[in-house]
Parts: sequence; structure tokens; C-alpha cells
Amino acid sequence: MTSTHPSPPMTPQQYGVGARLTLSVYDSDYVRIIVGALDAADASGLTVKTDDVSTFVGGSESDILRFLRDTIAAAAASDAHLSASILLSRGCPGELQCELPPGVAALGADPVRLEPTGVTAGAHWSLYPLLDGGAGGDHMGAIYAAIEQAK
Repeated sequence: MTSTHPSPPMTPQQYGVGARLTLSVYDSDYVRIIVGALDAADASGLTVKTDDVSTFVGGSESDILRFLRDTIAAAAASDAHLSASILLSRGCPGELQCELPPGVAALGADPVRLEPTGVTAGAHWSLYPLLDGGAGGDHMGAIYAAIEQAK
């Protein structure tokens, strides 16, 4: 008799939960402001890698969003004008396609709630759902549902 053990759940890093953050600070001391803001945010439980263009942050959705909030708030505390470009992603890290294990769709299904920082901001956002049942999937349905939820 063979016993089958369920495979352990995928970690956020294995699943490909991550963010790419680019801070543009309009001040002559922009390097100090950006590096200081990155250092001020708690990176516990996260993979954080900064290069000369942007910072990659990998980990759980709630930890990533907390880190982004804290980094942007710290940069905003400099009183310099700034913009932040953030690309959030979930799934199939580095792959064009992959087989997702059963139950993965529920990963991160609960909304993330963050405390406000008091920073006033404007935003533009886009949604590109890729896991919608193949080429004939209803990706526009997911986009319209997200727009309604955001309203």
C-alpha cells in the first residue's frame, strides 16, 4: 500500500508573488532619499533586491504591500516631489506558462488592509489577468469586476 502525502503549499516566492518599485524623487539629494526610504521600511520576511533602475520585493502579498507603503511614506516625508511606479505580479515566476497546483487560485484571496500614512497621492492602475482559461477566457470580465470593486 502506498501512501500519498499532499505536497506542501507553495511559498509566495515559489508562486511568484512580487513587486517592482521605481521611485523617482525630484530633488538633488534623490539618492539619499531613496536609499533612506528603502532602509526605513521593515523588510522582514521579504526578498529585497535593488539595482540601478528599481527594487524587486518578493514575499507574501501583505508584507510586500506594507513594505511599499512604508518606503513611499518615508520618501514622501522628505517633502520632495516624488512619483512611484509599482508593478505587482502573481504567478509563474520567470515562465511564459506553468501548471498551477490545485488551490492556488485562493492564494491571497483575502483583501490586504493597511493603515493609512497620511500621504496624499494620485494613482493610475492597470490590470492584466493572465489566468483566465486560455485564449478564449473572459479576461475583460475580470478587468470590469476589478474596476467596479475599486469604485
